[in-house]
Amino acid sequence: MNFTWEIESLIVNPQTSGQTDVVVSANWRVWAEQDGTRGTSHGRVNFPAPEGDKFTAYSDLTEAQILSWVWEIGASSDPDLPWSKEIAEGQATASLQSTLAAITEKPLPWVPPPPPQPERATLEQRTEALEILIDILLEPTP
Repeated sequence: MNFTWEIESLIVNPQTSGQTDVVVSANWRVWAEQDGTRGTSHGRVNFPAPEGDKFTAYSDLTEAQILSWVWEIGASSDPDLPWSKEIAEGQATASLQSTLAAITEKPLPWVPPPPPQPERATLEQRTEALEILIDILLEPTP
């Protein structure tokens, strides 16, 4: 199973603490994929205000950097509202498993079903039929 994380959008405060375009939250999504079928989980993480030299200009941000913030916030989340990278991936896995469980192959509705196969004779029935055939073959002809 493979997991793919992505940031879907960023919420920005245009001006705060002398900085411009400060990211205050991110909407994320994680995909769990197996054999071409996918499940997903998504959410939003709020970020604390940047302190001093920890600020990164909006134009310099990367998805990898934002994801690292998301996972860091998740690792230190409120114990009353537990969230972590592992929990999100578990939710995506559960979504995937639910999808896989619902997928079935059905016969095509326009193709008639194959005729039923005759039951095979048991060994005892075949032996009896063979004995009868042997008796017939061994009968003297008039």
